[in-house]
Amino acid sequence: MRRTTCPERFAALATRIDRYEAALSVAGLDPRQLARGRFTPGRVAGYVGKAALVLVLLLPAALVGVAVHYPAYRTVGFVATGMAQGAEDALASIKVLAAMLLFPLTWGGVAAAVWLRWGVEAGLLAFGVVPLTAYAALVFLERLDRIIGGARALSLFVFRRWAFLQLLAERKGIREEILALGREIGAV
Repeated sequence: MRRTTCPERFAALATRIDRYEAALSVAGLDPRQLARGRFTPGRVAGYVGKAALVLVLLLPAALVGVAVHYPAYRTVGFVATGMAQGAEDALASIKVLAAMLLFPLTWGGVAAAVWLRWGVEAGLLAFGVVPLTAYAALVFLERLDRIIGGARALSLFVFRRWAFLQLLAERKGIREEILALGREIGAV
C-alpha cells in the first residue's frame, strides 16, 4: 500500500494531525508538555525551583541584552520583510544575512561608545561581553516561554483534566495510526 493507492487514509491522517496541532496551538501548548508523569508534585517543585533560579541569575544580563539588541532585532525584521517582498522562501536567508551585519555593528557601536567614555580596556571588554548579553537574553526568553507553556499544561492537567486526557488520547491514536500505516507499507 502506498500513498497513491490509498490517498483517503493518508488524507484523513493528515487532517487528524492538523486538528491536533490546532488544538495544541489554541491551548498554547507544545506536544512535549503533554506527559501525565511530568506533573508529580516533586517534579513540578523541582522544575519551578530550577527555572526560578536560572531566571533570577540571568535577569540582569538579559535586560541589558534586550535593551542593547532590540533595535537591531527589529531592524533585521524590517529589512528582511522589505527585501523579501513576499518571497517567503527568501525571508529566512535575508534575515540571517541582515543579522550577520547588524548585530556585529551593534557590538562595535557599544564597544566604541564605552571606549570613548571609559577607555580602551573597557571598550574591548564591552566588545566581548555585549554578545554574551544577547545570548543571556535569548536563553532567558526561551526559558520563560517554556515555563509559561509548562504552566499552561499544568493548569490544563489540574483544572480541565478531561481536555488534557483527550489530547493525550488523540496523540496516542495518531501515533498508532502512523505505526499501522508504516507496518502496512513496510509489508509490501
